[in-house]
Amino acid sequence: MYFYFLDEFGHDGPYVRRGHARYGQSPVFGIGGIAINESNVIQFTNDFYKIKSKYLEAVGFYEIKGSDIFQGKLFSNNVHDGHRFKIIDAAFALLHAIEKHDGKIIYYGLEKYKNENSHKSKKVHRLCTRNIFEISNSWSRSIKNRFLLVYDEHASHPDKLKFISAFFRSDSDRGKVRIVDVPYDLESKYYESIQAADWVCALLGRVWCYEVAS
Repeated sequence: MYFYFLDEFGHDGPYVRRGHARYGQSPVFGIGGIAINESNVIQFTNDFYKIKSKYLEAVGFYEIKGSDIFQGKLFSNNVHDGHRFKIIDAAFALLHAIEKHDGKIIYYGLEKYKNENSHKSKKVHRLCTRNIFEISNSWSRSIKNRFLLVYDEHASHPDKLKFISAFFRSDSDRGKVRIVDVPYDLESKYYESIQAADWVCALLGRVWCYEVAS
């Protein structure tokens, strides 16, 4: 069985342009994270803990948000080179750990309307939830395996439960759905796996933002 550890990237609110007084936070929104086989989860989370300890001097369950470390200002002249290189090395170490344990980065995201009146946050959430589920299910079917979606805790969890539960009740989808249970929500400060997904999403958000708004 594969665990898909997921979080959100970008921002689900309206976007108009960079520097806009109210709607300038992010031009994209999406859901992404890490798919990893159950047999490798413990080893991967141990490696992630070591990455935090080595590069960021984090101790115990101490959580460091990806959005706090992978910032655009990291490359400004005001940032000491030693700190910059530590953050870059931490990012590469995370990607190496995912590869080492045969994990996959998965995501679905979209560019939002540049008009606050056309934007519907709930619709954006549902579209991303549907597509990340379909991507996860399609890949799991291709490798003849089962999977479970594990999200960072979020207020939209009841909506995810309602949406994905519908697939269990649909006769037309019976036999095609590889998920073993409805999605779980975990509080990230207690789980290295969710924290790692948060880092991946912080990187995805930065890359996507650069692609669509640079």
